[in-house]
Formats: sequence, structure tokens, C-alpha cells
Amino acid sequence: MTNGIFLQGSKRAIILQHAYTGTPNDVRLLGTALHKLGYTVYMPLLSGHGTKDMRAILNKNPKMWREDTKKAVQFVLDKGCAQIAIFGLSLGGMLALDMLTQSHPFIIGGGSFNSPVPLDDSSKVEEQFMVYANQFYDETVISDKEEYLSDLVEKIPVQLEQIKILSEEIAQYLNRIDVPVYIAQSGADELIDARISEHMVRQISFAPVEFVWFEKAKHVITIGESRVAFQNSVIDFIEKLDWEVI
Repeated sequence: MTNGIFLQGSKRAIILQHAYTGTPNDVRLLGTALHKLGYTVYMPLLSGHGTKDMRAILNKNPKMWREDTKKAVQFVLDKGCAQIAIFGLSLGGMLALDMLTQSHPFIIGGGSFNSPVPLDDSSKVEEQFMVYANQFYDETVISDKEEYLSDLVEKIPVQLEQIKILSEEIAQYLNRIDVPVYIAQSGADELIDARISEHMVRQISFAPVEFVWFEKAKHVITIGESRVAFQNSVIDFIEKLDWEVI
């Protein structure tokens, strides 16, 4: 798996996963900062993403993205890394938490940034998807617009339901996590219910949780006005993990 951004550093690896409809650019600033501190950083590209044709995303599914996440972990192990912390934004955070529930000895921590586990209401996500779809269509003129948008309107509820089912499954197993967890939540999140994160914290009952609330931040916290405070918070958490390798 070579798609994405890979920054070679020490045997301490950080995996940063992007959001639904996003790309590794979602987490590039954080990844670059961590690499400057010496960490190996991998920011994979999830299947179907990285194109302006939004149909490519809808032709994939959460099962594939779970597999992408496993491949990302194996990728950094194959690069010689011995310990891993895995995080993600929104959907990427769901997938990161999914890995944490599986108790791999080489994964020593991780967390999520504005990740709805479970996803109770996807209506605003669907609206945002269509905003992007219209924007990208106007930039590329892929096919007949009416046909293109009709295809998306038909398929996106199906995929969001699949993501909802995935999020509910992950939520059921949060109490299996046994390594430190970082959860960031934006107070001004325009896509998801910010209260979900507080419920997530209560579900993680056998691991230390660092829950950080950013009152004025919006959904894509990694690039917004609270970015520096957020970034420093994540770095502080990572630096405190039980790293045994250099």
C-alpha cells in the first residue's frame, strides 16, 4: 500500500487517517509537525478518495476502508517500525478506534478527532457531500450533471447507512480498548453532534482517556483556527505514550 503520504523517521510510527470525502491533506500539517519531531508518519489514502469524481467514493464501502487501515498498519511495520499510534479525523477516527479495539501489542495508543461513534444523524454529512459533488462537477464536467447528481442522490444514503452500521459496531467494542486514547471534539462542529464524543469517553472504561474540547473549532479541526492548540494537544498526548523504541 503506497497511496498517501509517507514520511520516514524513527521506529515510532504515527498513522493519521483522513475524513470521509477527504484526502491526506486533511492531516498533512499535523503529520509534518510529528515528522519534524522524529516520528515516522503515514497518512494513507482511503479507497475511492483522492479524485474529484465523487462516484468513486460511493463505489467503495466501509469494509474496504477497514481493510485499508489494516494495510496501513502493516505498511509501517514492513518499513521497520516497531510501535504505532493511530489517529484519524471523522471517519478516519472511527477506523483508528476500530484498530484500538483489537488489542494489537504493537499499537500503543491512538484516538479520534470529531468522530461520531456511533453516527446517529448523517443528514448534514449528506448535505456536505452534495455540496462537494456540485463544486467538483463544476470544476471537471465529468458527465451529464443531472444524471451525475441523480446517481449520487441514489447511492449516498446507502453508503451512509453502511457507515452508521460500522460506527455502531465499533461503539459496542470501545470497552475493549486497553491503551491510552485521545479524543478531540470541536464545540462548533457543523457536521456531527458534539455530544457524541462525551458518550464515547464514558464507553471507554478500561483505558485512560484524554478528552479535549475545542470550543470554537469546526469539524475539520486539523486545518482550522484552533489548529495550533489542537496540534500541540495531540503532540503532548503522543509524547507521553509508552514508547520503548527510539
